[in-house]
Amino acid sequence: MNLDKKSFSPFLEENSIFFKEYKQKTISILKDLILKTNKIDKKELLIYLSNFYDEIFSTSTNTFTSFNFISKLNNINNILNKTFLFLANNYIKYIFKNENSIEKLVTFSKLCDFYLTYLQHYQNSISKKSKLPNEILKYFSNAKSIIYLTVFKGIPISYKTYIKDLKDNEIEIKINSHQIISAKFQKQVYILLPDTAKTFIANIKKIKQNEKTVLLNNLSDIKRDKIKRNFIRVQPKEEINVHIKYKNMEFNGQIYDLSLRGLAVISNPLDIAISDKVTIYLKFKYTEPIKITTKAELVSITKIDKKQYKYHFYFVLPLKDEISLEKYICYREKEIINELNQYIQHSLI
Repeated sequence: MNLDKKSFSPFLEENSIFFKEYKQKTISILKDLILKTNKIDKKELLIYLSNFYDEIFSTSTNTFTSFNFISKLNNINNILNKTFLFLANNYIKYIFKNENSIEKLVTFSKLCDFYLTYLQHYQNSISKKSKLPNEILKYFSNAKSIIYLTVFKGIPISYKTYIKDLKDNEIEIKINSHQIISAKFQKQVYILLPDTAKTFIANIKKIKQNEKTVLLNNLSDIKRDKIKRNFIRVQPKEEINVHIKYKNMEFNGQIYDLSLRGLAVISNPLDIAISDKVTIYLKFKYTEPIKITTKAELVSITKIDKKQYKYHFYFVLPLKDEISLEKYICYREKEIINELNQYIQHSLI
């Protein structure tokens, strides 16, 4: 269905005084109704509504660029119905004063019905074209809050927010200053839907720093109820090498992050498999040198590129070693939070 208002042009020109007179009142009603069920900046909304009103009730423009924005607003069909009824009521008074004409009222009704029908067709076509998960589409259409989760140097940072816009296989999400900085260090983020058991992972395509939004694509369900992290993980500030022994073989790698129950090691491909038991040797400085030797189990492998892999090991340390590692992790956690705040201060967000 194409949007062509040429057949209504004579009617719009003839009643241009009425539509100009009621523009601000109509926009104000639309704004109030939309803000009840949608999270959006008021100034931004008023700009869109002004353009939308001109596009449908003025002959000065034949473009309909605002329809893409309007069609995605929550409860917009009912909102437009109510707004058009308001206009119709005032139009009856207008033609009653100037010229009694039931034909004009019929034309006015056909014009409103034309836009409502087009809006429904437009929404249906967008829904069919979308490559996004149905759960994401529902959260967007119902303006429901989501949890946006990133990891900054091992520290998880969550933010309750909402989906601002979506298109094809991309979504735009409102984020805060902490998330903007974190996004610069991360290629992927997590989207948690609070009312479901769904968690999605997505790639960061673009950060809109001035608008405090982020564009995400390639959303996929990570097939688990929630991100399970019982212990804080931190990324070391300086390189920490690790030595791994498996049977009669020995390997070296670099620690990516570590917690009280395991660590991730960046390395070239190793000749070990998931569930293999290894011995890990690591040494690093905190307030004093820390040396740890422990048995560990390989629980997962993540491919980084053609040359490097991330190996995730699980272990349980003796109490003495656990206390030493816990002190380091707590110290590093505070240090990372300070680093994040410093990034924000120097980024002029």
